[in-house]
Amino acid sequence: MTDLEDALDRVLARVDSTEAAVGRRFPIHADPESGVWLTSRRGSWVAGFWAGQLWLRARLSGRAEHVCAAREAAERLVPAAGLDTATRGLILWYGAAAGERLGLSRDPDRHPVRGPGTRAQPPDPLPKACAPLSKPNPEYCPGGPHSVTRPTP
Repeated sequence: MTDLEDALDRVLARVDSTEAAVGRRFPIHADPESGVWLTSRRGSWVAGFWAGQLWLRARLSGRAEHVCAAREAAERLVPAAGLDTATRGLILWYGAAAGERLGLSRDPDRHPVRGPGTRAQPPDPLPKACAPLSKPNPEYCPGGPHSVTRPTP
């Protein structure tokens, strides 16, 4: 066994043990001393990373139960498609798109981004603070006028 294979086996074992510890909840972080996981029902912004790890494990192991676990976690991300948050892409790309990109999920009706009734709404128009960047408005620049945030030489 190569070092890379050994490392991969350890990562997959960690995914297995984490899954056993958190059940149907999303792991947020583990206490470094006790190893006990702080979990969330909805997963916060890290939910997609967990589902993505489950998809990677499923792809590497080829085991049907791993595919089912990844699919179930990805399906629990569906409500995130309607969230008005900057982290929506993190949640859906790693958690939902990974299954399709790895060739393990091909059901468009169950896809959190493209499925019926779950399509993410387009974002609101850019606020004044963001447009146009070529002519920044000092009123909206963090810290005040541009010369305050980035002094000219």
